[in-house]
Amino acid sequence: AFFERGIQGYAFPRGLSVFRNLAWRLLLLELWGKQYLSGAPPTATVPPRDSRADLAPGAQSARMTPGLVSTIIPVYNRPQRLREAVASVLEQDYRPIEIIIVDDGSTDGATWPAAQALAAAHPGVIRAVTQLNAGPGAARERGRLLAQGEFIQYLDSDDLLLPGKFARQVAGLRANPEAGISYGLTLERRGDTGDECVTHYTEHLHTSLIPTIFERRLWPTLTPLYRRTVTDVIGPWTARRILED
Repeated sequence: AFFERGIQGYAFPRGLSVFRNLAWRLLLLELWGKQYLSGAPPTATVPPRDSRADLAPGAQSARMTPGLVSTIIPVYNRPQRLREAVASVLEQDYRPIEIIIVDDGSTDGATWPAAQALAAAHPGVIRAVTQLNAGPGAARERGRLLAQGEFIQYLDSDDLLLPGKFARQVAGLRANPEAGISYGLTLERRGDTGDECVTHYTEHLHTSLIPTIFERRLWPTLTPLYRRTVTDVIGPWTARRILED
C-alpha cells in the first residue's frame, strides 16, 4: 500500500508497461480536451445511481464554508481500514473539518454499519451515505457534490494521512493565493518489510502541472489538497473502474 502514508494502486504486469503508458497518455489527452486543466467554468454534474436519491440530477456541489476541509472517503468492503483512515483525519490538528464516507454498495454486511457508527460517534463532523456499487470514481463524485469545504481532500479507505497535513497545506495555499493545489511528501509502505520510502516523485518541487503531468503521475490520490474552486472547474469524476484517478 502507499501512504501519505499512501494509496493502494493498480499494478500492471511488466509486459503491459507499454499499454499502461499509452492508456495514461490517452486519458490525459481526454482530460485536456475536456478542459479539466483550464479556466473553463464549472460544468453540471450528475450523481451516480443511488440508493438514497437525495441529490437532484445535474446538481452542483454544495455551498462552500470558508476554511473547512472536506475529506471524501469512498469505501467498499473495508470496515477496519475505513476506521483507520477516518482516525488519521480526526487526528489532524487543523479545524474545521468534515468527513464524508461514501459506501459504494458494500456487500460484507460490516462496512456500511461501520460507516454509520462513525457518523453517529462524530455528529456534525462525519456524514455517511451509501449508493449502488458504481466504482471509486463515482463514489468520490458523490462525496464531492455533498462536500461543503473550501478545501477538498480525497482519501481512499486503505490510505492514511500523516499528522499535520491539513495545517501545512492550508497554510501553503493561503500563502500562495495563485496556487490551486498543495501537495507534499508521500510515502509507500512495503507490505513485505514494512519499510517506508518516498513514492511518485513527491519529493520534487512542481510549480505547474504542465508538462510533467503528460510524462507521469505527479502524486497518489491522497497527496493533494485542492481548493474547492479547482475541483468545481475540473468537474465530475469519471465512472471508469480503472485509471479513474
